[in-house]
Amino acid sequence: AGPALIVRAAWPELAARPAWGALLIALGAAALLTAWLQRAEAGKEPPADAPIFLAVATAAVLLGFGAWDLLPEKLLPAGWLAVALLIAAAGRRIPDAAFTFVALAAAACAAGYSAGLVGALWQTALGSLFGDPALARHLPAPADALLALALPAALLAALALLLRAPSQRTRRALLAVAAGFALATLYILAKQVFAIGTEEEFARKGFAERTAITQALFLIGWLLASWRPRLGRLTVDGAALAGAITFIAALRLIWFDMLLHNPLLYEQWVGTLPVLNLLLPAYLLSAVWLYGARRRSDAETRSGFWLCAFLAALTLGVMLMVRQVFQGPYLTGLAAAPLAEVYMYSLAGLLLSAALIVGGVLLKDKAVRLAGLGLLTATILKVFLSDAAALEGLLRILSFFGLGIGLIGVALLYGPILRAEAGARAQP
Repeated sequence: AGPALIVRAAWPELAARPAWGALLIALGAAALLTAWLQRAEAGKEPPADAPIFLAVATAAVLLGFGAWDLLPEKLLPAGWLAVALLIAAAGRRIPDAAFTFVALAAAACAAGYSAGLVGALWQTALGSLFGDPALARHLPAPADALLALALPAALLAALALLLRAPSQRTRRALLAVAAGFALATLYILAKQVFAIGTEEEFARKGFAERTAITQALFLIGWLLASWRPRLGRLTVDGAALAGAITFIAALRLIWFDMLLHNPLLYEQWVGTLPVLNLLLPAYLLSAVWLYGARRRSDAETRSGFWLCAFLAALTLGVMLMVRQVFQGPYLTGLAAAPLAEVYMYSLAGLLLSAALIVGGVLLKDKAVRLAGLGLLTATILKVFLSDAAALEGLLRILSFFGLGIGLIGVALLYGPILRAEAGARAQP
């Protein structure tokens, strides 16, 4: 390897790049043949046989530099992964740990180089986390994403299945990187659908685009929730993968749609029709997905993140729908709220709290029931301290009367539940 690589680096003009590539690949094949001739010394358990390791590592270096000379830059990660697959295939015939180690090293180099080829994606994604609109023209071209991300993702998945006796953690790490590259490819392709190129277009179409991407992630997570196939010796835990993808979707919803680009604070077009607008899938459908994730997870997790995300999406979605009825497709401008809108928030809070209480009873979910009571308490305080103060005479009396009727209904519904729970605790 030494003479060939030194001459290639010092005097590249001695031959064309394809000729250099062919020479290096031939030398790499010879190094791999050396490992084959040493196969009698292979050990099935670590550590690797030193001569075999040196031969395989030399082969990988030579084949990698040969791919550098023969392939265009965008196909180089795929070429290096092909080298890793070749070494992994040889390792299935020669049971030595050297093949697994070198194949994983080649795959790591390929994955790192692949990520570097789409640096614009990571730069745009990082900027979006701080409020910069993620515009399609700032992202890599779809063809580049397919070559630099999608093709390596497929090869990484194949490598995870081809390696001889790696740990389950190693296989899952390869599949996780492959899944990340695949999701990044889908993200780039999805951004081309809306083709948002300016900040003005972002104000008109950004909310719809984010909603479509987030809902697609929630749908993928739901489809994977009960998926547990076997791929060779590898059992794919669809529930864990579903939880990870659903968690990414939830983070997108919380960070972008609830905080950073909340249509109440940031100019975003949400639709013109009452109820049947983008707020319905963006928040209420997301609440359905989040509650489904809560029901699928264990008890410890269900009491935390998923519950809070579900309640936040549901409450914010309902209140923004009230806002949309009075303000139209753009919800910014807090000082412009009419008095009727202020009262509608109270009515929506009462109805939503009743729905949470009833839902908690039917689903046997105490936390949801308590959340409904908490929202009811907050709504009552708003009515007493804010709404009623702006009314006079008969209107104030009617507001208190309606609130009292609502509280009596909640008491009639919740009283038997409290008595049943008290009776269950009293039993030995």
